[in-house]
Amino acid sequence: MDALNGTRVPRRAKLRRENGSFETQPLAHWRDAAAYVLLGDPGAGKTCSFQAECEASQGLWMTARNIKAGITEPPEGRIVFIDGLDEVRAGANDGRTPFDAIRKWLHNNGRPRFRLSCREADWLGNNDPQRLAEVAPGQAVQVLHLEPLNQDDVLAVLRSRASEVPDPEAFWHQAEQFNLTALFGNPLLLDLTIKAVTGKGGQWPRTRQGVYEAACHQLVTEASGEHKAVQPRDTARLLHDAGLLCAVLLLSHKEAWVAEASGESATVDWSSMPEGFPVVNARAALATKVFTTVAGRCEPRHRSIAEFLAAQALAKLIKEGLPLGRVLAVTAFSDGQPVPSLRGLIAWLAVHSLACRQQLVALDPLGFVLNGDVAAITTSERLKLLQALRQAAKKNPAFKQDVWVSHPFGALATQDMAPTYEEHLRQPHRDDALQAFIECVLDALCHGEPMPTLGPALATWVEDATAWPGNRLKAYRAWKHNVEAALQPGQQMAWLERLHTKTLIDSNDCLTGQLLTDLYPEHIGPHDVLNFFRPPTDSFLSNDPKIFWSQRLLNNSRPQDFAALADAWIALNPAHNETSRELSGKVLAKALAHADQSVTTERLYAWLGICLNEKGSSVLQPVAASNAMRPLLARPEQLKAVLALSYGELPPGEKTLRDFYLAEQRLHGVLRSPSMPRDFLRWLLDLAAQTNDEALAKYCFQQVAPLVFKPPAWFDVPTMEEIEHWVEVQAGAR
Repeated sequence: MDALNGTRVPRRAKLRRENGSFETQPLAHWRDAAAYVLLGDPGAGKTCSFQAECEASQGLWMTARNIKAGITEPPEGRIVFIDGLDEVRAGANDGRTPFDAIRKWLHNNGRPRFRLSCREADWLGNNDPQRLAEVAPGQAVQVLHLEPLNQDDVLAVLRSRASEVPDPEAFWHQAEQFNLTALFGNPLLLDLTIKAVTGKGGQWPRTRQGVYEAACHQLVTEASGEHKAVQPRDTARLLHDAGLLCAVLLLSHKEAWVAEASGESATVDWSSMPEGFPVVNARAALATKVFTTVAGRCEPRHRSIAEFLAAQALAKLIKEGLPLGRVLAVTAFSDGQPVPSLRGLIAWLAVHSLACRQQLVALDPLGFVLNGDVAAITTSERLKLLQALRQAAKKNPAFKQDVWVSHPFGALATQDMAPTYEEHLRQPHRDDALQAFIECVLDALCHGEPMPTLGPALATWVEDATAWPGNRLKAYRAWKHNVEAALQPGQQMAWLERLHTKTLIDSNDCLTGQLLTDLYPEHIGPHDVLNFFRPPTDSFLSNDPKIFWSQRLLNNSRPQDFAALADAWIALNPAHNETSRELSGKVLAKALAHADQSVTTERLYAWLGICLNEKGSSVLQPVAASNAMRPLLARPEQLKAVLALSYGELPPGEKTLRDFYLAEQRLHGVLRSPSMPRDFLRWLLDLAAQTNDEALAKYCFQQVAPLVFKPPAWFDVPTMEEIEHWVEVQAGAR
């Protein structure tokens, strides 16, 4: 299923650097990389993103399965895009075997540049990139994590599906009412929601289970009226048969059904259906849209759909007498923990089987939250789930370390559980086990039903310097989600004041970045906001501090704010480093762009000085200088007045060429560009004639006279006769 429906939505990815910080860029940013791995959740859009990048790079597309089977072609200098490592791992007893087949293929084909996609759950931490680097160009592999779709991306997809979603904005608004928009970062879940809603005449499911049920119903519903007439469908039977077929594939770690034995280890032929799996009509089930068939291989359309239907079918068998122990014998290790590739199946089984739910949730509470449906369970079961998460955190405080999503926890936070959350948040100790559990609590409170009474308890975590930095940031987001909007600015301003006076610690500036984003410019104006500027530190938590100064400050400013920002920058006078240079150039460009003829020459002169270093030289790169000066070049009289003032600010008496060079630095290298006023040379002669400073007059004349012999096309250059006449006039005047 392609939720993007052919819409080319530029995807973003996140790279975790060696120091623990994150870098988020468009996926296209890594087109020049020698090798990278793209990880993502099921349905996140890895394949679609890969296809777009392969097309843009004119690369060679292939699947991990074809490499494993030896069905490939040589790269011949192209970048190789290898899709679906997780699919071949899910069908292997030892995940290293298909991985090593890929490594061997890369080695045997001259170690070409490559990209590899895999599900997050099937990527083996540090071991995989180290082993993959051995066959990568330069022995370096970057590991990227595909970022979810944002609201603009989702709306673009919805607009492309106008026949199904006539009003995308209304669709989004309705999803917000049901707290479903957090799911839309995953293209598969977006697609399933669209199908579920359109399939029910616009009625919205309230749970993830409801979305999957409605979507799967669509997948087995025959659209053709003629086919319906010839062969009426028992939808429930088809879904159950499809679930049984999916269950066999998942439990046996196989990939596809085939009509007859093929000798391929990853397939199962129809005649070998195990006893106890009473499929009525395998052919009919495999012919539904639950499966896709290529060259006789019938595979589930998507693994998460297979997990949902397989769990539903197994739950029915368990209700009819199948012992849960038999299922766990093939889905869990000897210590009781689920096989990683089957966590989704176990989670959905806990949803579908009321009798087994408590045991299965206790077995893998985190897996249930991430892969199942918390909204489908009762309040008492949610309380037990919270307790199971607490026990998991005690057993291993790092149990949630590699979880990249938080919205699935939202269904855990219902208003009737407010006292329980209050109790957890008020725990006085801050050991790692509690911190790991509180991270789950905060994820729930960031996405669940608002509980205003929790505001004070959440505020204590925001202010607690002993808390994990990530938990403080999540506590702030949860506080915003739960506290009434009208009551927030007062507390936010109080926090910001404490940060300014250093009575509230924020070592990585992440909290400061969040507060400034929320308060500027309505509650903290351009005169004060720069009091909080300092070069952002790298943080593994977020890019918020850096993003505020590089993007949000200017994007959120109103036209009248830019002049005040430039004035405030003069007062700030920060040390010049990469961050301050970049920001000063942007502030200058915006201030000049929104200035008019009423701005005094003295004020413009001062603004232009914010991009000079302590020696008086411009710190702007040529492109940044051109962008900043473009508005002033469009107002030539102001530009000339500023230059005249800059010359006039030089000390009286003898001056060197360097003195004049530094005076001109205030215009950041544009004096002799083709964009300068055409009459600039004649203006220099006028300035030389008017000044009482002999050194300045001599310098201005020396800038004009040589150009008579080699005139630039963009200047109106005086002729030799005009120069001679000018000299005679000046000699007579003196």
